Amino acid sequence: MYQYFEQSVGLRLLQAFERRNQHRYRWVVYTRSDLWWKAPHPPLKLFDARGGRDQPGIFVPWGEDYHGLNDRFALMRRSEAEVYFGRWEALVTGQARRYLIYPDNFLRVKWYPPDMSQERFLWLHLMDHGRMVRRFASCAEVALCAPGPMCKRNWWVKEGATSKYPTEFRLAAPFLQITTWSLRAIIFTTGQEPETCLQSMEVLEAQRTRVVTLPSFLDAGEIASIRQLAGEMRSRLKLNASDEARAWQVLFLQMEGLFQARLPELFNKLRQAVLGTDHAHWGLIGGGTCRLRVAEFHTHVGPSKGLPDPHHFDQDSLVTIDVILGMAQDSRGQFEGGCFRTLEVDGGFAEHPVSVGDALLFVSHKYHCVTPVVTGCRQVLVLEFWRGPERCCNHRCETLAGRCMLEPKLKDEVPELKQELKFVVIIVVVVVFVVVVVVVVVIVVVVVLVVVLVVCLFVCFVCLFVCCCCRCCLFSLLLSCSLLWLFVAVVVVVAVGVVVAVVVVCCCCCCSCPGLSSRQRLRLSHTLPLCLFLIVGLALRRLLSPGSIARTR
Repeated sequence: MYQYFEQSVGLRLLQAFERRNQHRYRWVVYTRSDLWWKAPHPPLKLFDARGGRDQPGIFVPWGEDYHGLNDRFALMRRSEAEVYFGRWEALVTGQARRYLIYPDNFLRVKWYPPDMSQERFLWLHLMDHGRMVRRFASCAEVALCAPGPMCKRNWWVKEGATSKYPTEFRLAAPFLQITTWSLRAIIFTTGQEPETCLQSMEVLEAQRTRVVTLPSFLDAGEIASIRQLAGEMRSRLKLNASDEARAWQVLFLQMEGLFQARLPELFNKLRQAVLGTDHAHWGLIGGGTCRLRVAEFHTHVGPSKGLPDPHHFDQDSLVTIDVILGMAQDSRGQFEGGCFRTLEVDGGFAEHPVSVGDALLFVSHKYHCVTPVVTGCRQVLVLEFWRGPERCCNHRCETLAGRCMLEPKLKDEVPELKQELKFVVIIVVVVVFVVVVVVVVVIVVVVVLVVVLVVCLFVCFVCLFVCCCCRCCLFSLLLSCSLLWLFVAVVVVVAVGVVVAVVVVCCCCCCSCPGLSSRQRLRLSHTLPLCLFLIVGLALRRLLSPGSIARTR
C-alpha cells in the first residue's frame, strides 16, 4: 500500500515540476534502483516507430509477471502516467472495487490468496482503464543483493547466481554481448521478437477473438487411449487424497515426454488442428515454431468449484485447445455445471456448449473460466502451445528459455549439469597439462644452468692453474659469468614463449569444443590465460628469487 502512495506522490511532484518549468515531458520511466543492466536501454525512437509518435502506450519488458504484469520497469508516454501511477487513488476512492470483487461479491483474495499480487493488481488496473500494454525484449534483471548493511556481497553480483527472478535472467542473458541496438532496431520495427519473447497476442486484442469449436474431434477409441495414459500416470504418482484434491485433479501428461511418445498420432492430430485453426483465424504462429508447453488432464468431480476467475488466461502461450473427454453423471443420473465461458469485450459472458469429443480452440490470452461442477464428473484435456522449448516437466512450466530445473533428463539432449562438469573437467585437464609443461621446462632450465655452471667453473680453474696469467684468469671468469647469464636469459625467454604458445593452443582447442555453450567458451577464454600466466609468474618468481640466485652462484 505504501508503494502505491509513494507512486502517487511521485506523480504529483512530476506535475508540479512541469508547471514550474512550463514544460510537459513526452516520456515517463518507472524503474527499480537495483536493476542490473546487461545491455543499453533501447532508444526512444524505436518505441515511436512501433507505436506511433502520438499513440498512447505503455511498454513493459518481458519477465516474471506472476499472472499479472511485470511491475519492476515501465516506459510510458506522458499521457499514460496518471493511469499507471493512479492505483492509490483507485483504492482510496473505491474505483478498484470494479475489478477486485467478483460479481457474486466474493473478493478475489478469498478465492486465490496468491492471486492478488502487485503484478496482478497492476494488470487488472490497466485493463479496467482499457490501456494497451506492449512488451519488448528485456535487457535488465533484478539482483538478489539488496542495498544496506545486510548486503554481504557489497553490491558485487555474480552472473546468474544472485538473480532474484530466474526468468528475467534468462530473457536478458542472450543480449549480454550486444553493445549497439542495430539488431534490436530490426526486432522492434518488424515486430519480430526473439524466441524467448513469446509473441503472444496482446490481452486486449485477444478479447476480440472468437472461440472455434470442432465438433466430434476425437472418437471413442482416442478418448479411451488418453484415459488409459492418465490412469497409468495416476498409479505412478502419489496424489493428494484430500476431498479438495479429489474434487479437482490435474495430471500433466507431458511429463517425461509420455504424451508425445505414447500417442504420437493423436498428438500430431491435435497439433495440426491448432496450426490449421490459427492459420484460418488468428495468424499467431505463422511460419514460426510452435511447441507443446503443457498437456493437462483435468478431472472435476462435483461438487467442485471449477475455474471461477473470469479474468483467467493462459499467460505466455499462443493457442490453447480444450477437448471434452467425458461428462459422466452421478449415481442419481445427473450432471450439472462445468460450462466453459469466455468474458467478451462487452462485459458479458459467452457460453460454449459442447459434448464429449468436441474441441474448443482459442487464443491463450483470451479470458475464460469454467462454472462449478455441481453434480457428476467432467474430464477435459487441455493443451497449450507456445514459442518456448517443448517441456517435459511435471507442472505448467514458466521457464521461457533454457532448461527447467524440474525437467527430467532426456535422451536427445545433453543435461546442463553434464555440460558444467565437462567445463570443469576441461579446465582441470588443461591446467594440469600446462603445469606439467612448465615444471618440465623449469627442470630443463635448471639442469642446463647447472651444466653450464660446471663447465664455466672448470674453464676458470683450468685457466687459473694451467695459465699463470691472473689477468687471463679474471677475463675468463668474467666471460664465463657473462655467457652464463646470457644463456639464462635466452632460456627464460624461450620458456616463456613455449608457455604462451601452449596457452594459445589450449584456449583455441577448448573454446572450439562443440559441447560448450557460448557463455562457457567466453568464461573459458578468460579463465585459462589467467590461471596459466599466474602459474608461470609464480614459477619465474621462484626461479629468479634472491635465494635461488644465491644458490646458483
